[in-house]
Amino acid sequence: QTAWQSVGGMQLGSIWGHGAYQAPDWTADWLHRELTAWLDLAAQERHGKPYAELDAGAQGALRAELKAEYRASGVDDSNTLVVSERRAQAIARTATYYDQLFSDAPALRQSRQSFAMKENTLPSAERREAMTQFFFWTAWAAAT
Repeated sequence: QTAWQSVGGMQLGSIWGHGAYQAPDWTADWLHRELTAWLDLAAQERHGKPYAELDAGAQGALRAELKAEYRASGVDDSNTLVVSERRAQAIARTATYYDQLFSDAPALRQSRQSFAMKENTLPSAERREAMTQFFFWTAWAAAT
């Protein structure tokens, strides 16, 4: 949270829908990206092709599985969050996107311009990692 606040917090996007009009709501954006990654990973694993290329029946079956997995809190008896291997991979993919977005990665320059973000918005890799953890937590809290 501190890392996100250090780059302007609610002046640059929002959390849980309360904030600036520039840039996305990071909670919703993270959740969308993580769910999309999960569906693509599941489609590749089960059908050998991207989710978008599956027929409606196969897509529906994966969406039902995704819904069940994401509605469960995943917290064990020791209050530790436990996620499936597939969800861990989806989380990692999503975190990589945000790490690159808040850095100076050339592939996301246009996105930063669209969001009115300066290049290398958060120069510290350690702080970018902390911020991705915060974004994940907000999405997890919103989805469970």
